Amino acid sequence: DIRAQVYFDWDRDGSFTSEDAYLVSAKGTHRLAPPGQSITATSGQVAQCTVVLDNSTGRFSSMNSGGALYTYIQSGLTYHVPVTVQISVEPAGSVSATYYSVFKGVARIPTEATLTGDQLQTITFDCRGNEEIYLNKRTRTPQLDFKAYRDAGVTEGEFIADVLDAAGVAAGDIEVDDGLFAIPFAWLENESIVESLWQLAALCGGRFYCNTAGEFCYENATHWLTTSSHVTSQYTYTRAAGFGNLELVWDETELAQEVTVSYTERDIGQADVIYDSPNLQVGAGLTKTVYADFSSAVYEITALAYTAGTAGGVDLSADVTVTPTYYAQSAKLVVANASATTQANVRIKISGKPVEDGENKTIAPESVDTFWTDIIGRSRKVSAGRWVQSEGQADMLAQLMRARQDAPTLVAKLKKCPGVPTRALGDRVTIVDSELDLAATDFYVTAIAWSYSSRGGYVQDLEAVRTSDMAPHADTSPGYFVWGASKYGSSDPDRGRLFF
Repeated sequence: DIRAQVYFDWDRDGSFTSEDAYLVSAKGTHRLAPPGQSITATSGQVAQCTVVLDNSTGRFSSMNSGGALYTYIQSGLTYHVPVTVQISVEPAGSVSATYYSVFKGVARIPTEATLTGDQLQTITFDCRGNEEIYLNKRTRTPQLDFKAYRDAGVTEGEFIADVLDAAGVAAGDIEVDDGLFAIPFAWLENESIVESLWQLAALCGGRFYCNTAGEFCYENATHWLTTSSHVTSQYTYTRAAGFGNLELVWDETELAQEVTVSYTERDIGQADVIYDSPNLQVGAGLTKTVYADFSSAVYEITALAYTAGTAGGVDLSADVTVTPTYYAQSAKLVVANASATTQANVRIKISGKPVEDGENKTIAPESVDTFWTDIIGRSRKVSAGRWVQSEGQADMLAQLMRARQDAPTLVAKLKKCPGVPTRALGDRVTIVDSELDLAATDFYVTAIAWSYSSRGGYVQDLEAVRTSDMAPHADTSPGYFVWGASKYGSSDPDRGRLFF
């Protein structure tokens, strides 16, 4: 028995309303990276879901002023209303059902359709995962936080958790692995929260995304080597029981013989003037807000000074106040002129200790794979920007990417699989297919496309990448050294290899 539930939080109070009775169909996609890119891409993709509801009663019509939901859906008020879709798959004849979330996010403004003849009048909600909420939300790192990060040696995991917390994400919706690298100078300056965290995670060898429960997840580079759903195969897919069609693709998208990663070490400079404003004219009794942009991030603010006067040189300092809010690479300055009759000309200087860039350096490991013996090599360059600031991180990233990209990657595309609502990104699965001469081989699931309808049931299409292409020793003996499980010693049966 296959059953589905769909819930909307129409009034956004945290209490969801079941709309199961109106559900016609639902479908969605969830992947770790955009199509055509490997999971080492420095961008992600927001989960998508399309929900089609029966609107023959006009319940969901935004122009129906007599409708029960009119207060919540009129004039586009459905924008970013929370949505949850759950699926249950139970043996035939089961009385009870256990539902699992296959999508949790927010809706965009829906499309209403009036159809003719015997066709059903429906409304379609185009939905996005919870990343959508913060994708276009920009933020700045407070200057004191920036200084504290430097002093404490913040890791990428700690920084990601702190950014999400500051953005208002509930603690229960944040799942963050321990960081692997100290990021000496970590900050955001009027930048997209989600896009920045996608990039930071990738440049530490990890992944940042929202799961089907709507939680914001950071998985570090070693996550798939230690968590049970990635270490032990969760299911064996065969042509007889598991998929309707299988494609095997040797992916060459990011194939490279040489991977170069550039990085820049940074340090704290000497105190100096970091901002000198133009002449700011503030009318009598008025307040003006300006943003002071610094040429680099600033570790510490040491002074703020200003002059205020008339065009004729009369001092108005007693009537003018400047209230600053400092960020890592800018300041918000609120300039107030208390004079009831005179315009003030204000000049502001800010001094501080800037963060100075050192020499730009490059690490370039070259493949030794025999694939390139008779082939002209390809190169890939990663300009890591601010997120890679040490040789150790740059070297690990370059070695990791070289190992994953120095030969074509085997990708499996499974179509028309019986839906498993607990299937998740990163799950280890086994695929066997005698028609393609594929012996039992383990893969990591990197994309899930699903669909539900009362007639078609619950079906999934999967994309997966071979485990040994992501981590060369994930399936060898000895495998990777795991703290608390592996043992030191070249001859111990529980020994392990270092992870890059």
